Amino acid sequence: MNLNISGKSWINITVFALILSLVSGLFSQDVFLKITTKGEDQINTAVLEFSTEGEVGTFTKHFTRILKMDLKYSLFINIIDSCSCSFQSIEKEDGIDYPCWANEKVQVLVWGRVKAKAKEEVEVELFVNSVAFRHRILKKSYQAKYRDIRRLAHTAAEDIIKQLTGENGVTTTKILFVSNRTGNKEIYITDYDGANTRQLTDFGSISLFPDISPDRSNIIFTSYYDGDITEGNPVNGSKLYRLELSDHSYEILTAFKGQNGPASFSPDGKKIALTLSKDGNSEIYIMDIAKKSLRRITYNWGIDTSPCWSPSGQKLAFTSDISGYPQIYTIDVDGANMKRLTFIGNYNDQPAWSPKGDKIAYCSMIDNRFNIVTIGLAGALPTLLTSEGDNQSPTWSPDGYYITFSSNRTGGYKLYQMDYQGGNIRCISHGGEDFDPVWTERYNWDFEK
Repeated sequence: MNLNISGKSWINITVFALILSLVSGLFSQDVFLKITTKGEDQINTAVLEFSTEGEVGTFTKHFTRILKMDLKYSLFINIIDSCSCSFQSIEKEDGIDYPCWANEKVQVLVWGRVKAKAKEEVEVELFVNSVAFRHRILKKSYQAKYRDIRRLAHTAAEDIIKQLTGENGVTTTKILFVSNRTGNKEIYITDYDGANTRQLTDFGSISLFPDISPDRSNIIFTSYYDGDITEGNPVNGSKLYRLELSDHSYEILTAFKGQNGPASFSPDGKKIALTLSKDGNSEIYIMDIAKKSLRRITYNWGIDTSPCWSPSGQKLAFTSDISGYPQIYTIDVDGANMKRLTFIGNYNDQPAWSPKGDKIAYCSMIDNRFNIVTIGLAGALPTLLTSEGDNQSPTWSPDGYYITFSSNRTGGYKLYQMDYQGGNIRCISHGGEDFDPVWTERYNWDFEK
């Protein structure tokens, strides 16, 4: 069995039935469930037109559109787009027709003002009011350049979501991924919604399996850059690279003969779990980044690959075929307590540990197609989340409510998102074929006055 640069870690066809169920248990210290859970009821929210001062009408229109789309994405907010009440802008709170909004079962109003400041600069005042209590529950003032309109809208949406739900959202996150849109497989980054995409590497080669540090300052990835490529096949082997995003400088972390990666950052950003085959077959190692030291933690006759960290940083999940077929295992970071997690099916790969700590998402072969599945860590049966096309490389949002994955359900591979129950699926790709998504932590864009 060998890694396949097309995006699948192994090719191993099998047919099996997967039993669907809800997660019934939690697992030790890696569980960080929050108070909020998705229910039938959402917060009915109306976004009024923002008033303007100066020549900022176009900015205001785009800002409001992005803000509404961000709020719509939340599982806990229902945006009311039309009703008998007026969505016209207001200047003061006494202009709010609370009885009308209450009659339309609207619970929250979002409104504000946009003022022109210096050249290409605006000030935004944001207000959120409770209809039931007829009282302001949030006021924020931001100042930003025109060019930062998307970041400003994402930041405002994050502030609103935190105020209404008590939890951080995902609007200030990004997605790291691989794409062949230039003819080569390079690393890209995009906003969580697929907009504002930027190319990060220009190696003119094959780059795969990216991951981003928790502080979002650098990325790691496997690449065949500087190696010979013959008809798309790497000859000289892969290397593990680290690239600084501030100046795009890079270094080679490992360049052993054979496989170097996939790899992933630890939650504290000080270590990397990675796959190396330098000792004869693929094993899992942990690298101390500062010291560049390696410590091997698996000693199996089979292939061990695709390591990912638990939220606490005390465990790893990975794929191994020591049972004869690829299955998901967990292990302590000191190499102790290796435990098989998946028993249904003969192909299970690409584990991703939920930030909540209660489950792992992975790729499974079902009726000759790849699908995304989740499984609890306390003996629960797996839950199937996808059913169309081939679906691979799941990655969790920082709040644990969404999964981004790669799928060819409409032809070429694109990036899709869904909620943790497999609903609300949407495509966020806009060019080429896209693979290996990784959801980043939140960015801290400070626009407050």
